[in-house]
Amino acid sequence: QFNEFILQAATETATKSNTPDKGWFHHSRSTLLPTISHRDQLLHTLRTTKPSSLNTTAIKIDLKLAQIDVTDSISLAKAKWSAHQAKRIHNMRFNPKDAWKAVKVLIGGKESHHLKPVVMRLRQPTGKLATTDAENVNIMAPHLEKVFTAQRPITWAALEDDVKKRDIMEELNREIEWEELLAAVKKLANDKSPGLNHVPPDAFKALSYQNLGTLFSYLNAYWREEVDFTEWHEGQIVPVPKVETLATQTNGAVSH
Repeated sequence: QFNEFILQAATETATKSNTPDKGWFHHSRSTLLPTISHRDQLLHTLRTTKPSSLNTTAIKIDLKLAQIDVTDSISLAKAKWSAHQAKRIHNMRFNPKDAWKAVKVLIGGKESHHLKPVVMRLRQPTGKLATTDAENVNIMAPHLEKVFTAQRPITWAALEDDVKKRDIMEELNREIEWEELLAAVKKLANDKSPGLNHVPPDAFKALSYQNLGTLFSYLNAYWREEVDFTEWHEGQIVPVPKVETLATQTNGAVSH
């Protein structure tokens, strides 16, 4: 719930909303959906009506006209979407970042808003590529267990003699200061994807000083071990491919 409250507070105090471009259909869905729904209702009626019924001919005529409306509405929606992108480019003088996003969208065409998922397909001992997440896990698990549970002999005497001990910095054990929190929030990168907590960096930047003060008190309470948040003990391991195929587990590094 802690992360949910962060998102709620950020949504309520944000001065602007940054939503990804979802394409021409989403841009005109308020006009497209009723037209498509009307066409689909006529099609359903035609399929459930007996062929011998006198209403069949009239329904077919209405269905043909409804399909023409759908086709025209789609063409108009695509044109409006393209005009919207062109307007964003026209305003490059005032918002260059947004204008260049529109340029990339138009270059990509009417399907540029679709994101191609990265499918991990590790190679099994049989030589075949994995087709499910369970198969990928069975391949990756022994590798991760070997990496994170490796036991290597340590010569403590060599460490004591050859490695110079660093000075203890007691100041690192102090509580977080208000200026440190403000500086950390300011340095957060814009337009980055959230992690396991589903809270993007922009959400923290959108918080008011009052909400940041609440967050500040919780952070220091956590530092003093007065409160605990289960989400803060979770991590995420992400295979980072070095080649596009991800054919072998040796071709990828592991990030967490």
